[in-house]
Amino acid sequence: MGNSYARDEFRRHRDGKTTKAQWQTFSLEWNKYLEMLTGTGDLPGGSGDIPDEALSSMTQEQQQRMQELKQEAELARAKLFNPDS
Repeated sequence: MGNSYARDEFRRHRDGKTTKAQWQTFSLEWNKYLEMLTGTGDLPGGSGDIPDEALSSMTQEQQQRMQELKQEAELARAKLFNPDS
């Protein structure tokens, strides 16, 4: 979809006959989407980390795999947001 889709979507809502309540709902949903992309949505404290209770219920093998996935995700994020490093 990309940036042009997002710009067009905002313009349609900004320039259209959008009520204040509709604009608030639209803004709220876009903020939720942003939180999801940045890894802060729907999590306690918004940290993007798995809660300790969830980790403690996992087997050692599952915890190890989660650590590997976390490292891979951090590397992918670094490449995405800092492509020169």
